Amino acid sequence: MFKKIIHYIICKETIFVLFLYAGFFKSAIPSPVDLTIIFLVLSFLFALKELLNKAVFINGIAESLVLFSLFTIVILISTFYTPSSGGGEKALHFTLITGWSFIGPLFIINTKESLYKFFNSFFIMGIVASLFALKEFLTNDDAFFITIFGSDYLALGRVIGSAIIVALVTLMIQQISSKKIFLLLSSISLMTFVMILSGGRAPIFFLLLVLLIYSISQFKVNFKTGIFKYRKSNLYFILLTAVGVIFFINSNIVAFETLKIRIGHAFTEGGGDSIAGRTDRFEAALNMISEKPFFGYGIDSFSHIYNSGKTDWPHNIFLEITSEIGFLGLFIFISMLFLSFFRFFKTAFYKSEDEISVVLKCQLFLLFLYSFINANVSGTIIGNRVMFTFIAILFISSRFFKTHNKTNYTEKSA
Repeated sequence: MFKKIIHYIICKETIFVLFLYAGFFKSAIPSPVDLTIIFLVLSFLFALKELLNKAVFINGIAESLVLFSLFTIVILISTFYTPSSGGGEKALHFTLITGWSFIGPLFIINTKESLYKFFNSFFIMGIVASLFALKEFLTNDDAFFITIFGSDYLALGRVIGSAIIVALVTLMIQQISSKKIFLLLSSISLMTFVMILSGGRAPIFFLLLVLLIYSISQFKVNFKTGIFKYRKSNLYFILLTAVGVIFFINSNIVAFETLKIRIGHAFTEGGGDSIAGRTDRFEAALNMISEKPFFGYGIDSFSHIYNSGKTDWPHNIFLEITSEIGFLGLFIFISMLFLSFFRFFKTAFYKSEDEISVVLKCQLFLLFLYSFINANVSGTIIGNRVMFTFIAILFISSRFFKTHNKTNYTEKSA
């Protein structure tokens, strides 16, 4: 058991997840070198090892690298005309950190087993974050929002939300033992409770939205025969979610008050400062687009124009891209999305040979969807690097899911 834990801690997939989330926890760990750089170097060495061992398949790599390189080149060129003094730094950050977030999985995640470990690392990260957040809640009576490791409450919510998706998909699809069902239900309950404690509306709303979309998609009707098919687990999830929402609304639990107050602000007072601030930013970005639609004002120009040079962003990835690098950048980004979807859906509708393939397909797409939706209400193109990672994995999904894949991996997920 101890060996297995150590193996998970030092495996390439966990190291890469630690790189992705280093910004979430690095302020809590003193280090003379930025932890993001440390985990970037470590994951790069793992990728180099895979490449030298010829363990990397080339399917999907060429197209993804060409499109991402074009996107990066447009950003770098825009540094020559951006009015922002921080443009060069943002471009460098995107090229190095977000670049590796996209390129890394093309070389690191090369088998179905590797993808399984990668998703399990998200699950473990969510459990660890939840335990630290629960400790913070129990020892800090004055906190309106729950945060850990010096990060913000939205980051905590997104980390836990991703872990819940991994666990729930496993629970709803896979045939697992009673012991594992109990462990997953306990983990999901803990993480859900902590998400509510954190006070972040968006991570919870979008988690429910993503899981509801998935559950509805599993209901199938044959209009010729009139036969209605569904998974019992999906029906149970919808019913339990409805009961949970009703309980939350009608409960008087003090721990729920922060989220209740913030949800109330969303429907009163013009949506509260958070929503009003986003609306102002959306308008500013749209004005920038109307003035320089094709090439934009340059990378990080939104900070200069909207907030007098102080770091800021539109809180919507499409508006940020178009306002700063124009419709040219937007076209490349949409091309990346379209081609990655095309590659994924080419494999998604193959009849899977094993249950684990169905689980991994659902986890992959729902995790991407969750990160993508969040990227349209918060974060920047350099802050939403998890989304770029999932776009890259969608590109190479044929490595894992085609019916002729000869991977003999059968271990259960999460």
